[in-house]
Amino acid sequence: MKQVVGVLVVGVASLLAAVGCGSSDSGSGGGAGAPGTGGAGSGAAGAGSGGSAVAQCKALLEGYCARSATCVTQLACEPGMTEAQEHDDCVAAVGAAIDCAQAVAVTATYDACISKVGAIDCSAYGAPPACMVADLPPECEGVILVGQ
Repeated sequence: MKQVVGVLVVGVASLLAAVGCGSSDSGSGGGAGAPGTGGAGSGAAGAGSGGSAVAQCKALLEGYCARSATCVTQLACEPGMTEAQEHDDCVAAVGAAIDCAQAVAVTATYDACISKVGAIDCSAYGAPPACMVADLPPECEGVILVGQ
């Protein structure tokens, strides 16, 4: 993958924090490889703005990749890459790491998470040649619950 996409892939750890276990226990805020619910609440399938948990998971990933692609393109983190290419590469990388088909519910902070993801300030991505990935907002931690 290209340099910025590699940077976006690092952001998968941030996105993984948005995915928590859907068990009835309180969970423990896990690391990037083993996310917990992070204390974000138990949530329910209808806790967000609507749609299935799978669709809401996909919407979160889409929103994250759309914002990331816009910012890294505006910042010229990788000259020659279009916004569409950045977006497609992000979706492919994130989709390979996070299986939204396993989503069973979203927490009550889902709508706030989506809103904040769309408003990530591009300055959070740094500047070339040291572009980086912006972390997801705190409202997104453990927002997508997955079955075990």
